[in-house]
Amino acid sequence: MLIAALAGALAALSLEWSHVRDYTVTIEAREVRGERSAQQILRYAYRRPDSARLEVLAGPKRGSIVVWHGDDLAVAYRRGLRIFSVRLEPWDERVTSLRGNGVLTPNFDKVLACFAGHGSRVSERRGPVVEGESTTAIVLAHAGIACELDSPVDREVTRDVLYVSQRTRLPVRRERFAGARLVESWELRDLQLNRDLPDSAFR
Repeated sequence: MLIAALAGALAALSLEWSHVRDYTVTIEAREVRGERSAQQILRYAYRRPDSARLEVLAGPKRGSIVVWHGDDLAVAYRRGLRIFSVRLEPWDERVTSLRGNGVLTPNFDKVLACFAGHGSRVSERRGPVVEGESTTAIVLAHAGIACELDSPVDREVTRDVLYVSQRTRLPVRRERFAGARLVESWELRDLQLNRDLPDSAFR
């Protein structure tokens, strides 16, 4: 990523993120697809370059855990029943959300690479106050492009917005729109960086 070629909040966030070795975050996710909607609370862990774990704490598929170690298949099981784990493609509908998001989607290395790779489509503006944090909205005009981790459902997305704390320069919310309709939102809570996550965090 050529951070020097970026500007403003995206440059600051990209620079901050370039030092991240691992992170954990709780995501309160809301999704809409057609007339259906769903809410989930997720706990996500990621360690560079290729370890990720997603657990559904509440909502549809509660108790599901998906672990990925960089290959073509992920390991999925129910909490307390790891002995009955199965190997599936990370995009398999059995381990993804209403809009096809799964264990690979909250990888902010890839999210930021997509924003940076389409810098001419990025704009910034003042964002809302999110849980007491003043934010800057980093807006990617998404129509006609595809990010690496987009599910097939997300081809209808026209705008992708990251809300970044002006104090910490880290993301606190993500929203994705299809036209004027908000179809995905993530509230990002308890984001913790560089905790030197052990292998046991990805089982």
